[in-house]
Order: sequence, then structure tokens, then C-alpha cells
Amino acid sequence: DVDMADAAPVAAAEPQRKVEPRFNSTSSIFISSTITRPDIDEIIFCVAVVIHDRVEQGEQSSQDRRDLFPFFSEENNPLYKDPAERPRADEQKKKKREVPCEEAIFHTIQSVYECAKFPSECLIISLVYIERLSAKSHVPLLVTSWRPILLAALILAQKVWDDKSLHNADFSLFCPMFTLKEINHLEIKFLELLEHDVSISASLYASYYFQLRTLCNRENREFKLKQLDSAASSGLETRSQAYTSLFKREHKERLSQSANAIPSARSLGSGL
Repeated sequence: DVDMADAAPVAAAEPQRKVEPRFNSTSSIFISSTITRPDIDEIIFCVAVVIHDRVEQGEQSSQDRRDLFPFFSEENNPLYKDPAERPRADEQKKKKREVPCEEAIFHTIQSVYECAKFPSECLIISLVYIERLSAKSHVPLLVTSWRPILLAALILAQKVWDDKSLHNADFSLFCPMFTLKEINHLEIKFLELLEHDVSISASLYASYYFQLRTLCNRENREFKLKQLDSAASSGLETRSQAYTSLFKREHKERLSQSANAIPSARSLGSGL
């Protein structure tokens, strides 16, 4: 559990890239035929549309930029493996993957939700973190990386939202394509690239909420998820600031432990 006393003072909100999702020609057909539970399915679909567009944008990135973040790529098996250790034959066997359609992304998110049953608000928070990852560290969303990045964002979102959150080990059962070690590695790398900033102001959450609601309303459908009241908004701000402090403190502790584990030149020379 996070000690609320560790919550830092409210910081000025960082400039955030706006969510600018758009529907393609098949979206209206899909949303009409697939939505069965409006309270959750519609928001899952809206998030899927945004992710689909971000993947399309990411696939336009230069090869150099695409290669900067191998620990998010499903082609790097396991995710924490140094790509330099991958046999050249494996590189030659790689097949070009197509950008997943909105329906495929929808069903991926839905399958995780069916197992994890996290609150719907976590979908919005995870989208905030994915957008922040791109804004802070210029990480492109690619056909080979969108699922690991989405998983890391969802894990962090549900931790920030609720102390009764699931553990990483639970997600390794829900998403068996990733081992627990890979999931832990994903979370650490994701946090490093966020500069451990998981803070969310009430106004930032509201801006994403309204943009997703607008996206849904364009298809003349009702967006069932309610806006956060003042108490919930305040709680999200406090918890996210507390987790930011916690994650930064844990990062410093890991760095300190790593430094202490490296023997000094004197001790090596003396055989101590």
C-alpha cells in the first residue's frame, strides 16, 4: 500500500499531446455489431480506435527510431534479451506484420478485462500513460510493441487507481504470452521512460474522458462511463502523486543497490 503522506505537492501539469482519434470506414459497422455491454465495451472500443491510429502513426517512424526500444518488441524473445545476442538467422526469418484492425485491438483489451476486471477508469488512465510515454521519450507504438506497452500501461493504471490492485503475477496468468520476469521488466522500462511520473491531475483525466466520450458520441451512442466526482478526482490526484514518489524512491534504491554491488578497483586489486 502507498503511504498517502508520501504524496508530493500538486505539480504543474505537463503539456500533453491531445488524443486525436478518428474512425475509419468500418468503425460504425463494427461498433454497432460488436458492442454488447455499453458500460465497458464502448470505452474499450474507443481506446482501441486511438491505439489503432497510434500504431499506424508509429509504423511511419524511421527504422532507427523503431529500433531504440527493443524491450517492448515481441520479436525480442524474451523481452529482456539483448537484441545483439539474437542469431542473425532469426532476423532473416522475421515476417512483416500488418497493423492490427480496431476489432483485433478491441478483443485484446476485452480479453484482458474479462480476466482482470479492473475498473473502467483504468482504461482512460492507461491511455494517458501511453500518450505520455510517446510525449516524454518518443516511443512509437508499433505492430510488434503495442501489446507489451498496453499491458504495462494497464498494470500501472490499476495500481494507481486502487490499493486492491492485481499483482504482476496475476497478469502473467491472464497474458501467458509474457512471463512474470518479462512483465516485471516491462513495468520497470515503462516507468523509466515515463521518468517515473504517473501523476494525473483532475483536469488531465477529464480532458481524456471528454475526448473519448466525444469519439463515442460521433456514432450516436451513449457513453455510459460517468465522469469522476470531486472526491474521486482528488483521490486520483493524491494516489498518483504518491505513486510517483514511491516509484522514484524505488528507482533510487535500485541504483544504490547496483552501485554497491560493483566492487571497487581497490578491493579487486587486493583480492578482498
